[in-house]
Amino acid sequence: MAGSVLRVSGDSVSFDPPRETDPMVFTRKYEKILAVVMYATAVGDLEKFGFTGNAAVADTAGNR
Repeated sequence: MAGSVLRVSGDSVSFDPPRETDPMVFTRKYEKILAVVMYATAVGDLEKFGFTGNAAVADTAGNR
């Protein structure tokens, strides 16, 4: 689907939203999907769930 922030690749789904400079706008746009992921993680419904944040990107750029 065009414009989707969820990308499917093989057996994985990536949350890949466009960069948003205003944290409040980001929160309003994505708070529901993030809440669902946090809830499913807390109750154990996401087997083999992993999260890769900006740390990997920052490390390759030499930033910390």
